[in-house]
Amino acid sequence: MILNYLHIILVLLSSFFVADVPTFKGGTNALENFINENMKYPDFSKSNCIEGKIFVKFQLDEQGNVVNPQVEQGLGIDLDDEAIRLIKLTSGKWQNPQGGTSLVIPVSFSLQNFKCENVTAASIKEAINYYKIRKGLESSVINYYKNKEQIKTNKQDEAVMKQLKEELGLEEEIKD
Repeated sequence: MILNYLHIILVLLSSFFVADVPTFKGGTNALENFINENMKYPDFSKSNCIEGKIFVKFQLDEQGNVVNPQVEQGLGIDLDDEAIRLIKLTSGKWQNPQGGTSLVIPVSFSLQNFKCENVTAASIKEAINYYKIRKGLESSVINYYKNKEQIKTNKQDEAVMKQLKEELGLEEEIKD
């Protein structure tokens, strides 16, 4: 009997001291379902059997809108971009009694029944490195052409960038 009273008192006291925490409308299961239903597994990661958990940090305003989402811990590949996209989609679906609250949400990517059993950790690591190198080269070419008028260039630099642009398949995106 005394234990029951203590339990009731503790529950009542804890309700006074627990800060209002933002929640996804419908709860944790609703958030997981929302992410799973809206996930578009990125092509590069899918074709290279890359799986993982990406942690996205963001803030919520008073209306439950997602503000400033960024990858806190990721793989540096297309899974990071998809995790950010998914978190942005949750904007307006949060109950946030206080404004400016920061959250970190893990977004899990898992390929099931996709014939990835024979893929090695080394080949996955190689694919991730390839992705990062390719993105770096793409950024270099894009920046070169954006700043072409402001940079002193020579014919050799121009030829290298033009060849890289073609090899990366950026001809349509970047006009000389």
